[in-house]
Amino acid sequence: MLSVRESRVAYDLTRKKNPQLFRETSEFQYNLENRVDKRSKSGLVDPEKPARGSYAEDRLGQLKKDRAQYNVNHLGYYGGGIPQKDMGPLRSKSLGNPGEFHSPQVHNFLNYNT
Repeated sequence: MLSVRESRVAYDLTRKKNPQLFRETSEFQYNLENRVDKRSKSGLVDPEKPARGSYAEDRLGQLKKDRAQYNVNHLGYYGGGIPQKDMGPLRSKSLGNPGEFHSPQVHNFLNYNT
């Protein structure tokens, strides 16, 4: 118990000598570092999925729709596609050139001003 003086001193010394044992980590980070059985064949741990019905789940769904609508990959870069007449280097449904980064904030700004 930490209310016992000797226990508290031992706890403080252990914490001072090994601070890595007392740092806060997420379940994902713990699994990544310590749970080999949770890894896939490629050595990666699947990321945590958001709680059902949460804002995170809704937002991830919206971002997935936006990526499909604007021809953006999962990293946020415009993809290629079929050239369009009089559109220059723009391809398919992209708002930018292939390989450019898509900024959702700029897209929202453009929607509000049109």
